[in-house]
Amino acid sequence: MRRHHPRCHIVLCSHSLRHHRGHPLNPLLQGVEPFPMSPVGGGPTVNSDSEQSDRGEDEDHLGSLEESVVGSSSMLMDSPSQSKEDELLLMAGDAPPPKEQLSIVKVKPGHELKLKCELNNTYGRIIWLLNGNGIRTDNGRYSIQGPNKNRAIEGRLTINNVLPEDNGVWQCHETKFDGKEHVSKPIRVIVLAAPRSVHLEFDGRRISPTPLMSASSPSSKVTYREKDNVTIQCVVEGGNPPPRVYWFLNSRNLTNHSQVKSEYLDDTKIYISRSILRMDNITRSENNKSVLCVVDHELLTTANDEPSYLRAMAQFNIEYHPSFVLSRIPGFGYPIREGIAMALKCEVDANPMSRPIWLKDKREPPVPQTDDGFLNFTSVHRNHTGWYQCESHHPLGKFSSVGIYVTVRYEPTIVHQPPKRIEATVGDRVQMVCGAEGTPSPALCWSRIGYGGSLTTVGSGQELILDRILYQEAGNYRCTAVNRVGLEERRAVTHDVTVVVSGRPTVYPTNRTIMGFTGQPLSLSVEMCANPMPTRSFWIFGNTALKPGARHRNKYVAQQLTKNDKTGDCYLAVLTILNVSSEDAGEYMFLVKNSKGVHEGTISLNITQASYSISISSHTESSRAYSPVNGPPVISSSLFPFPALLCGLSTWLMLSGTWVLY
Repeated sequence: MRRHHPRCHIVLCSHSLRHHRGHPLNPLLQGVEPFPMSPVGGGPTVNSDSEQSDRGEDEDHLGSLEESVVGSSSMLMDSPSQSKEDELLLMAGDAPPPKEQLSIVKVKPGHELKLKCELNNTYGRIIWLLNGNGIRTDNGRYSIQGPNKNRAIEGRLTINNVLPEDNGVWQCHETKFDGKEHVSKPIRVIVLAAPRSVHLEFDGRRISPTPLMSASSPSSKVTYREKDNVTIQCVVEGGNPPPRVYWFLNSRNLTNHSQVKSEYLDDTKIYISRSILRMDNITRSENNKSVLCVVDHELLTTANDEPSYLRAMAQFNIEYHPSFVLSRIPGFGYPIREGIAMALKCEVDANPMSRPIWLKDKREPPVPQTDDGFLNFTSVHRNHTGWYQCESHHPLGKFSSVGIYVTVRYEPTIVHQPPKRIEATVGDRVQMVCGAEGTPSPALCWSRIGYGGSLTTVGSGQELILDRILYQEAGNYRCTAVNRVGLEERRAVTHDVTVVVSGRPTVYPTNRTIMGFTGQPLSLSVEMCANPMPTRSFWIFGNTALKPGARHRNKYVAQQLTKNDKTGDCYLAVLTILNVSSEDAGEYMFLVKNSKGVHEGTISLNITQASYSISISSHTESSRAYSPVNGPPVISSSLFPFPALLCGLSTWLMLSGTWVLY
């Protein structure tokens, strides 16, 4: 008869292998969902995935599978009917029997096993089939029970001294005298065998030569580079049924991410089981972690019948490029002031380890670097400001950190002084420039020094420009640089700049038009500026010209010039009318001369009475003749020889007679 090896794939319930094992695995395996390593029958390799969703469904379906273990005494395994929840897949040729017909029997090697032929009224020829092939009963190990008292052939098979080759699917076959054939329900016989050894393979490289080894052993190190894809196989030789395999990465359970393959070898009558774990894009966080494969089987026990396990372990050595952590003392956000102590630290995480190298602005740092990556500044200086970066030379290449910018704050320092003295002619353009450095960059402010040292802000920035300078702008100026170092405000000032203005005189009336009331006193005032000092100055009104300090008719008083304390080259000239009358209306001129030129200022006086006002213009009344009533006429510029007046003449001949200067 031709030998035929049917294929068989049976998924066992998750708790069946622990039926005689007592408690679950050691505390490391608490909460682990076991993954059955099937198939349990002979034949070619069968693949089975271990995803959680598939595993849970298998448990529900396979919880009621019939199984028994034959021990030291012989045991007859009857085959009760199966429930609808039983899950079975049996492939024997092209015509597998219904799933509920399969019974499972487990037996240890060397024991005796009896299998009942579940055929009714067996009066024909009985033989037993193993995996579809008839067995020989002349070897002394197999015997088939003959007819009973009713002449019916029971056909029970007795197997003495069970061997591994008895593993497989058994069926009772009857050939009746009329030629009809009947086959009993299949019985799955599992000859129990403990796993022999376990080892790890990383991408086809065998790592663990023995089932047990230390993770700290040099031979257990496996080296990969960060972002590599890693395929690990836990290879178990022997074990029937195939053992369960659990995966751990340190304390993390990875069993549900593994895949198993089991292959039954006919020549050796054992299983080779491979549990495959794939880790994609491995990271540096896995470095120095241990990969543990734990093998569990019902025949793995101690002398006290406690569960025992096979283990294979290896440790990851993940090579990865440097990463950097930069820190600063005092911490970031605290201002670094010139003169304080500061430290920069560079920590490099790399495998293999690599040394940090500090750079400042792409060059060597200003202070020596320690072996542990510190740059220690005992007294930080403004020259230490700049970009600091850490780099490292590694077998994977040259790597650099991000840069940090260190700003050393220091008080302002004047780096550009303006001239101490500037001489200008009135109307010129005057420019003063100062410069300062500091961190943060200082703000520059120009001030004018007033009476008593008071400061008046007149401009900001490096330049102060006085366009068309006036006498009033002469004086002392100062540039101030200001910044903040920490919480403190710091200042630096230039020397004082003295601005001297010279030129022809200038006259600035306080008011160009004034209203006077009859019978009331009134003062007319102008500001006169001149450098050099004026050589001549007069109040001129009507036909009268008064020098400062002179009086006329006990009514007009030209007061002495008063120096302006704020502007050294300017004076105040005042003409007082003690008792205003209507004939005082008109123009009043203050005329001044120095060696640079002549200038005048005019004030118009309007007189107000109870019911009318009088405004007399010098231009319309200039030809009026003198009389005791009208008084002297107002002299127009065309009739009044001012240059001669200012040159020292004291008398003029006019149409109405001789006029005297007071």
